[in-house]
Amino acid sequence: MNKLVVYFSYTGNTKMIANRIKKKINCDILEIKTVIPYSKDYETVVNDEQNSEASNYLPEIQDINIDLSKYDEIILGTPVWWYRPVPAIRTFLSKSDLSGKTVKPFATNAGLLALFFCKWVERKKGINMIISLAYIFLIAMSLSYILKKIKFPSLLAYIITGIIIGPYVLNGFDNSILNISAELRQIALIIILIRAGITLNIEDLKKVGRPAILMCFIPACFEIIGMCFWAPKLLNISLLDAAIM
Repeated sequence: MNKLVVYFSYTGNTKMIANRIKKKINCDILEIKTVIPYSKDYETVVNDEQNSEASNYLPEIQDINIDLSKYDEIILGTPVWWYRPVPAIRTFLSKSDLSGKTVKPFATNAGLLALFFCKWVERKKGINMIISLAYIFLIAMSLSYILKKIKFPSLLAYIITGIIIGPYVLNGFDNSILNISAELRQIALIIILIRAGITLNIEDLKKVGRPAILMCFIPACFEIIGMCFWAPKLLNISLLDAAIM
């Protein structure tokens, strides 16, 4: 059985598949070309074809220099434009007598399906990040509830969660979270400080006064200074990370 691959290609995708089929089954191949080439600007082609579809306009194609009568099977390749085969292929079908032949079509598409897939790929990292954060919060809150029942502080639950799903145990983090870990630490610190400020009572501060400053503020200052000085050298982190620690 003699076979012929007939195709039209605008971007080269359909051509690539057509050539693979030709190589696979060792048959002849015919590329359909329009007399007036399409614009190289994709948006221009989209707009022109939208108008053409409304009027059912079919472009003139270049002469076919192959005798179709000697082929029993036509493998027909076309991009899909506006939910239909491209006008050039429809012109070919309208001018060619394929009666008695087996026609096997294949199609390529860069429309809505491809667009949605590309968008999904672009957003996949963001989706994975959200899912990872959801798992982190869920596990941390569950552990916190359990530890509260046995009279342990919630802080221990958060530490255990970080250890278990961190990169050195289960590696449950999405890499995108690790890339923004510094920003997440800053956000956490802001939340902690705001909560601390909300719970502070001025009258209580007045009562404790000087002892509180001596026992908390001054040691904390020395701790911060020491951390900022030693942590970058020993842990190879930035000064900002050291200050947050």
